Amino acid sequence: MTRKGPSPFVASFLMTALVVSSQLVPGAEAGCDATQLAPCLPSFMPPFPPPTDTCCGKLKEQQPCFCDYMKDPRFGKYVKSPRAKEVLRLCKIPTLNVNWIGPKERRSALA
Repeated sequence: MTRKGPSPFVASFLMTALVVSSQLVPGAEAGCDATQLAPCLPSFMPPFPPPTDTCCGKLKEQQPCFCDYMKDPRFGKYVKSPRAKEVLRLCKIPTLNVNWIGPKERRSALA
């Protein structure tokens, strides 16, 4: 049997990481708080239920923080996962096309 998605251990680890490091996320002073996304965790674990209204509301509140979360090595692989895109789609939140080159590379590309 093939398991899809994170194991309960991974989900528990993610929740712990969210709680411990939320204050370290760039933009936290502007209202970015990864712990606010805790209501969405069930949607990332089997049997992958659809996101709740609470989850969608929190995602909408935290939407300005998505780029910071994607760039953060602690959260990026989860935020960029196919399941995250599906959860955003189900919540009717547009996904972003993020250009992953840094400012230095962007300046040289524009020169």
